[in-house]
Amino acid sequence: MSGTTVSLSVASPLRVEDAGCDLPHGRVLALFDGTGIHRSGTHWGFNATSCTSGAAYSSTLYVNSDQSLTVVGPNGPHLFTRRAPVQTQASVDPVGTYSVRYGTAGTAEVRSSGSSYTVSVGSPFQIEGATCSLASTTVLGTYPGVGTRLNGNHFGFNATSCAQGASYSSTIYVNSDRSLTVTGPTGPHMFERI
Repeated sequence: MSGTTVSLSVASPLRVEDAGCDLPHGRVLALFDGTGIHRSGTHWGFNATSCTSGAAYSSTLYVNSDQSLTVVGPNGPHLFTRRAPVQTQASVDPVGTYSVRYGTAGTAEVRSSGSSYTVSVGSPFQIEGATCSLASTTVLGTYPGVGTRLNGNHFGFNATSCAQGASYSSTIYVNSDRSLTVTGPTGPHMFERI
């Protein structure tokens, strides 16, 4: 959880209904805002062949009395149980190196300059559907501000040449476990601190 945002991601590979592939570790399933036991948000569908993020659907999260979560998403209700207790922190500095998975796995670096953050490629990786890898130091996005929710821009990239494309509205959610949930043009991505 981050402030009033709940981010649900895959802890170990899992197969969704009628899919021919497994969702990889770190794939973000849903984001919810609000407080209390009933929250509204977005749950992503997934391509049944490639398991890439698909359409975004309105979804509801219910916090159960045992702290498990019931999520009503595109394929009906699902029960989520906690792997670890929730940690509460007023602020987590997002600067660092993160393991990421877009189309393939790699690393990303978050650096700060004043009150602005830049996210760039550490070890090369491919974006979803790409035939090339983004080079080290390629800027993925920029995010001004401070706090646990940073609004900024994430770039799109050409799937053949990896040339930088349009800039898309994006948010970094700084999670209490020091991971980041980053929204972008190909859906949300989990950044796990190394």
